[in-house]
Amino acid sequence: MKKLSSLILCILAVLNLTAQDQIINGKLTVTKQIKWGSTGAIINTDQGASVELRGNGVPYFDFSNDPTTDYDMRLILRND
Repeated sequence: MKKLSSLILCILAVLNLTAQDQIINGKLTVTKQIKWGSTGAIINTDQGASVELRGNGVPYFDFSNDPTTDYDMRLILRND
């Protein structure tokens, strides 16, 4: 019983581990793809590269470097 309790405790400890934020000073090379979130969104390096936004909401790109204007670039995709 003591071994089973220890095993269960170890499994629970492993399931509670989380990743840490990383800062990369220099160059990051990705050879396949980066996935983020639970919607299946990816940045893909195959066939000239692509960004795939997925999910139930309205996907969009959003860039801004001037807080006094509305947006410097925004691409909003609605419907099909």
